[in-house]
Amino acid sequence: MSKLRYDLGLLLVLALLGGFAGPAAAAGKTGKAATAHQTCQKLPQDLLAGDGVYFGETHGTREMPELLMCFVRQAMTQSRKPIVVSLEFSDEHSPSWAMDWAHPSDGRTSEAMAKLITDLRKLHARTGRVSLAYQTGCPTDGIPSEAFDNRCMAEKIKAAMATGFVIAYSGNSHAARLETPWKSAAALLPASVKTVEILFSNNGSAWGAYNGGPPGPSPVPGRSDLSGISGFIPGKSPGFDYAYVIKDITPSFPANKAP
Repeated sequence: MSKLRYDLGLLLVLALLGGFAGPAAAAGKTGKAATAHQTCQKLPQDLLAGDGVYFGETHGTREMPELLMCFVRQAMTQSRKPIVVSLEFSDEHSPSWAMDWAHPSDGRTSEAMAKLITDLRKLHARTGRVSLAYQTGCPTDGIPSEAFDNRCMAEKIKAAMATGFVIAYSGNSHAARLETPWKSAAALLPASVKTVEILFSNNGSAWGAYNGGPPGPSPVPGRSDLSGISGFIPGKSPGFDYAYVIKDITPSFPANKAP
């Protein structure tokens, strides 16, 4: 047997052994398999044909920021446009940035969100096609209100639209195109930005101030009527063009420091 054939045979054996041993080796001392990238469906062409997509989330879950990262990757493969990901935070250079992360209250500053931001930065550095933008922190002379916050978010999302295809991401109340009791951020955007609500079918839990209690892991009811459904479907709640259904949510705890 030639040395080349011997080396190829050895490599094949090692590869096969690695394949059998992989999950056990990845589990290590924790007994948990290595986490792969979240998978998701391709974005419908109706979403890609416009100027952007506005995804609404339940704050404080592990799964939803992971899902958004998957949507960003899908958009990169399905579209040639530059991608701008707009998140519900103040600018990174503002005093509010560090303060929000140091004093978690509503689940936005979770470990999963910190990982999302870190991964988006890496994607920007590697490809140059993805950039980050932020939605809050507009100056005001008076007392900020929900109406003001939504106007601010809409203005900043519109500014991001000038530089690429926008994937905006915030809480469901902002992402639903509603006119009352005040105009939501989505209602102030053109119809060329489609809205998508991320829903879950099983009862789960998220980190936040849910159910009138203090911030922490809280039970959140799922949509049992969507059991057995996954992926994109027509919108199920007022103000949403589409819904994206996943099965489960679990809490993501505060990162406690800015990424």
